[in-house]
Amino acid sequence: MTKTFLFSILSLFVFNGVNAATSWWEQDTVCRINPSTCYTNMGIGYEPAFWDNTSKCWGQKYVCVNALSETYKQAHHPTDERTAMIRTDIKSPNISADFDTTVLNINDNCFGVRKTQGGGSKASVNGRFVRVWCNDILDDLNIDNEELEEGQIISGPDATEPECSVLATHGYVAIENGKCYGRYYDESQYRIQCDGGVATLIVLNGSDGTTGSSDITTMAQANARFTEMLQNARNQHKTYFGE
Repeated sequence: MTKTFLFSILSLFVFNGVNAATSWWEQDTVCRINPSTCYTNMGIGYEPAFWDNTSKCWGQKYVCVNALSETYKQAHHPTDERTAMIRTDIKSPNISADFDTTVLNINDNCFGVRKTQGGGSKASVNGRFVRVWCNDILDDLNIDNEELEEGQIISGPDATEPECSVLATHGYVAIENGKCYGRYYDESQYRIQCDGGVATLIVLNGSDGTTGSSDITTMAQANARFTEMLQNARNQHKTYFGE
């Protein structure tokens, strides 16, 4: 009786241990991708089919060509709007300091957008922040530009901002206009005067600043013209100053 009881306890211990070991052995191994080293299954802007030999895992990140440094582009000659890169290559000197490769460019499905300030009214070009001009202004000035979300910028190694006098000839003043720079003033109502690069807006009071007053030959005509200018000035003041 005693031997039978001991054998039963021993059998229970041994076979339960085997079953427990078998159960542990048959469990599926759980592998979790480490997002700090791998780009597998990361979604838009990533290529899971490319091997990252440095991180020893699948997945590379698409970087917008505009975000690449000139040195990198000259060495690799990218032909598309984006290029797949391994994690350890996405850093200086391969990336332009003007771009942030942690932000997705949703238009091109790649990472790399220009760094901005002031809600997008200024953008980084050649290491300094320049004005983002409202749409069509640089086109009117026949200046090559780069399209951004809030407007246009002058890019390139020799990018320089348009001078006050150049803007004035097309009716523009370099003041902030929402999230971009540049406001248009009708030349029949305003004159833009530049002094040391600073624009002064002169209200013409309804008169045509391009013509003289040689058509006025009598005092009555002069009084009528001044009365008309005074009324136009009042209307303009009410329109633009709300008084």
